Amino acid sequence: MKKKKILLVVWVTLILGGTMLISYSRPKLFERHLESNVTDFQRRMETDSHRLENEREVLDTSNPEDVFHYLGRQIVLSYYDYFIDFNEYLEKKSRSNLLAGTFTTQADEGALLEGFSIAYDSGWHGIETWADERGAGELFLDYCQHYENENQGFTWEEFKNSDEFEQFLNEFYTFIENKESITLEEAYNQVMGPEKNTRNIYRRALLQSYTYLAETSFSNYQLHKESDFIEALIDAEVVYSVYDCSQQCDTKETVVTTLMPYTKNFTQVHSCILDIIFVFMFSTLIVVAIWIVLGEFGKRV
Repeated sequence: MKKKKILLVVWVTLILGGTMLISYSRPKLFERHLESNVTDFQRRMETDSHRLENEREVLDTSNPEDVFHYLGRQIVLSYYDYFIDFNEYLEKKSRSNLLAGTFTTQADEGALLEGFSIAYDSGWHGIETWADERGAGELFLDYCQHYENENQGFTWEEFKNSDEFEQFLNEFYTFIENKESITLEEAYNQVMGPEKNTRNIYRRALLQSYTYLAETSFSNYQLHKESDFIEALIDAEVVYSVYDCSQQCDTKETVVTTLMPYTKNFTQVHSCILDIIFVFMFSTLIVVAIWIVLGEFGKRV
């Protein structure tokens, strides 16, 4: 009877120790993954920035169509910006690493997966909005054409200092802020509305991520309205994308609780269920081995 109690204590100790070890290591592995993502995307951004600089040097700024296409290619850089920033946000975020580390890390891995989708979708939506014949890009070309007709010529630098450009910006921002079924400000307020202090760690991680992305993108939009309308376009698309995702949060919170690990693009979601099963089985095998050894030793004695 005494031997059974000792083995039970050993078994419980092994389970707790194994859970603590995994809960300590999972956040560290996740942080290294985030650092790798940041390094990779900074390298990609630097490469694309250099390519755009080379294009800028040979850009025919007297041709509105060339300027239009050049501005459209800048959109991808904003997508990089948001994904880098979101990885850095998760890297700085505090998370438990005592007993719940494997669970909270899995929740943040799920949030990273969602954040990547939001940034990626926002980039494509921005490209579509700019390229659509009834979108922001067509509005830009209309004003360029009007300026060219009125002034018997067009140069990008002169157009940016003209009254027509100011008129374009006013209409552009009106279009951007009202292009969806809900206004930009309403979308932002809807994201900021739900209570974030839920006990469900997966739901909480998603809601916190939505809040961060909405606050960041809406603040950036207000800032870029004064300086860079292409950046502002992507900022608005991020707000809209966050809103769309937040409306489906209740159905998405179980995505990261699957049995098998999940890998997609630059995100990896481990399985905390498999972690616990591994600890349980490993601890049980050790205790069984000890029990067998003690039994054999007892027979010999």
